[in-house]
Parts: sequence; C-alpha cells; structure tokens
Amino acid sequence: TESPQFTYLNANYAYNYGVEVEVKKSLDQMFGSSFLNKLAVNLNAAYIFSEVDLGEQASAQTRVRALQGQSPYIVNTTLSYNDLQRKLLMAASYNIFGTRLYAVGDLNTPDIYEMPRHSLDFTLTKTFNAFAFKAGVQDILNYTFRFYQDTDRNGKVSDSIDKPIFTFRRGTLFNAGFTLNL
Repeated sequence: TESPQFTYLNANYAYNYGVEVEVKKSLDQMFGSSFLNKLAVNLNAAYIFSEVDLGEQASAQTRVRALQGQSPYIVNTTLSYNDLQRKLLMAASYNIFGTRLYAVGDLNTPDIYEMPRHSLDFTLTKTFNAFAFKAGVQDILNYTFRFYQDTDRNGKVSDSIDKPIFTFRRGTLFNAGFTLNL
C-alpha cells in the first residue's frame, strides 16, 4: 500500500508582498461615561500575495503556486478595558485568517488546504500592590480546524466538490496565575 509522505523542497525564488493596516484608538475623552473612557480598540489587518515557482523540479500542476502556509489575509482585533485606579485590565481578542495551503500535492495527491478559523480569547489582569493575578481563556469559540483536499485541482476549495480530509477541535484552554514583583 502507498503511504503519503511529507517532504520538503526549496524554490529558487518566491514573492511575498502585500499591505498591512493597523489602527489603535483609545476611547478616552470620547464619551461622557467613565466606563467607556477606559476602552481602547486595536485593529490589525493584512492582505498578502505570495507566489512560488519550483521550476523544473516540480510537477506541472504545482510548479507555480501560493507559498505554503501563507494566508492571503489575516485580521486581528482587540477590545481592551484598562482601569488604572482599580489596577484592572481586561481584553478580548479576535483573529481570523484566509484559506492557506497546508501541504503541497504532487501528480498522485492533490494539495491540502487549511480553511479559515475564527478564534476568540479573553484575558484579565488584576494587580494588588506587589501581586498580580492573571487569568485567561483561549479559543473560546473552539472553532473546528478544517483541512480540505483540492480534489478537482483548481487551486480553490469548494464545499460542494472538495471534502474535508480531517477535522478536529483543540478545545478551550483556561489558565490562571499569580506574579510577585519584588
């Protein structure tokens, strides 16, 4: 029987270019509310184009393709609340990335793509003199990791044609800790 294997191959060249935008805005003094004035927003978004040409060492359908692992877009945003008087900081962060090439196929095996995945995290930090308590929840949505094989080899994944080859949920992670500053 055949067992697919992962191997690595370096290209003579690759292109990776795009645009990134970051906006940070404190809502201080924008509202008459003492609660809303302690909020801040951070938005980071990137659009990336990548191309790899493996030359004659690659099969015809995989010679020119996107860089393996490179998402065409990434969006990160954070909403934070910082109360300096109470020494309390809370933040919620959201992330999503575009469909990216997970594993490059060959003549016998189509490419595998990782599908977009929503992620939401929350952290809380409370300081008491020399002590700080920090707690967090990672991957609150526990969104499914989805990997599709491009069965029609068109460089795109379609739910109507391409089927997931494996999916899983990592679970939500809870953490807490104390810090002592001497």
